[in-house]
Amino acid sequence: MRFLSAISLAALAGACASGVTEQPTSTSAFNPSEEVYVERHMQAPMRDGARLDTHIFVPNGATEPVPSILIRTPYDSELNGRSGVLYQRLLDMGYAIIEQHERGRYLSEGEFYMIPRPEEDGWDTLDWISAQSWSDGRVATIGCSSSAENQPKLAAAGHPAHVAFVAMSAGVGVAEAGPFKEQGNFWRGGAWQQG
Repeated sequence: MRFLSAISLAALAGACASGVTEQPTSTSAFNPSEEVYVERHMQAPMRDGARLDTHIFVPNGATEPVPSILIRTPYDSELNGRSGVLYQRLLDMGYAIIEQHERGRYLSEGEFYMIPRPEEDGWDTLDWISAQSWSDGRVATIGCSSSAENQPKLAAAGHPAHVAFVAMSAGVGVAEAGPFKEQGNFWRGGAWQQG
C-alpha cells in the first residue's frame, strides 16, 4: 500500500469539504464496520505525565503495519457530518484513523490552552503512534478550524514520522498575545470587535 501524497490528501479533503465526494451507502458518515479494530479512550502518555484521550480505528484486514491519519482536536469529534465521509473513505482505503482530544478537553488530562503546544503534545503523540504495532511509522495530520491551527507549528518541529498535513480552514485568528485573546477575529478578551 502506498501512502497518499500531501497533494492527493489535500485534493481528497477539498473534495469532501465541497461536497463533491460520493456519499457512502451508510446513513452515518463515519461508521466503522466489524472489520475495523476500534480502541476508544486510550490514554496516550505525554512527557509531563498527562494522558490524552485518544480513539483509534485500524483496518483489521491489514497484514502489515499501516500509515495513520491523526486528528488532534479540542472539539467533541470531527468524525461526523461531511468530514466523516473523508475519514470513512481513508479508513476503507487502509489507513488508521486516530482522533485525539487536546490537553484539558473531554477526557484528556492537563490544562486547556486556546493555542496548544503542538510541538510538545503533538510530538509526543507522533512518537506514541509510531511505537504502536499497527503503525508503519508514517503519520499525516488533518483537521478543520482549531484542529488545523496547530498543524503548521507541529510540521515546523520536523518530527520524522510527520509526512503530511492538511490544515483546512486554518488561520481564522485564534491566538493569545500577552493579555489579549483573539477568537475567530470577532472577540478580543471577551469583547465584541466592531472593526
